[in-house]
Amino acid sequence: MGAHRYISINSSETIDGVIERLVSIKTKILEVKSSAEVIFLSCPIFSVRHWNEYQGHAIPETFADEDIKLQEIIETFNTKLDSLNSTTSGPKFSLDLLKSSRVRRGRSRRNIQTHITYNFKDLYLDGIHPIEILAKLWLRKLQILVLDKCF
Repeated sequence: MGAHRYISINSSETIDGVIERLVSIKTKILEVKSSAEVIFLSCPIFSVRHWNEYQGHAIPETFADEDIKLQEIIETFNTKLDSLNSTTSGPKFSLDLLKSSRVRRGRSRRNIQTHITYNFKDLYLDGIHPIEILAKLWLRKLQILVLDKCF
């Protein structure tokens, strides 16, 4: 059997460092073509736990906390990305992963709450790569953005 390709969160690069590099890239593009509109696309939420499970990790549940941490990092990153976009932001890919369910708390019918989670199991092949229909949806959203901005 080949080497395992497990992942864990161990990034030395900060969100602010990535944003600084993107600002630099945007500046260079605008120096060449000042009328260009640079749109940074959001990063979809993905799952360390599901990836490691797909890779055959014996106890993938141990990565649940890393999923929470990663989700917070990606949400913070996407918020900062939105502020870089002048007037238009791209599609919010993570919204397509949301799954809501109604949960009853206690015996009362009035104590029903909506529980929202990310549907990694059904929409990602392995916790990171989208299934074909989701990939096509995201591509379609990008096509619409390009048609709107370029034609």
